[in-house]
Amino acid sequence: MKKKYLAIEGKQGRTIIARLKPGQEIVAGITAILRDKKITAGYLPVIAGGFKKLTLVSMKPGENKNLPVDIEKNYEEPLEYFGVGTIAEKEGGPSLHVHLTAARAENKSLTGHLISGEIVLLTEIVIIEVTGVKMIRKKDPEIFDLPLLDFE
Repeated sequence: MKKKYLAIEGKQGRTIIARLKPGQEIVAGITAILRDKKITAGYLPVIAGGFKKLTLVSMKPGENKNLPVDIEKNYEEPLEYFGVGTIAEKEGGPSLHVHLTAARAENKSLTGHLISGEIVLLTEIVIIEVTGVKMIRKKDPEIFDLPLLDFE
């Protein structure tokens, strides 16, 4: 029987704790830290802070019931948020896959896949490096040729 999952065992490496300042774009800011620290495998257990602009992707059903269609939406308002994600290598550098939930006024929430966000107050980040494995993003022909987490 073919396995229904991919898995590899690594070891926890360094723990990096960082803060991004107002006006920064979050993906570029986190990527800069990862490049400076030479991290291409790991995870983000904590990403928390505030945005004044945010772009998220959510999904809706597509013509093929197994392949949802992405919906990208922009928000320009004060938002507090919390997210988590993975770090893998793509094209020789770190690649982020982050999902987050953001609170609007009156605690109405948004959630989705992070595309970009402009920080308004701060963002606190915890990065956990994974060593002894190579985590990559690779197109999977079994899953609509999407670039997904894989291992070498």
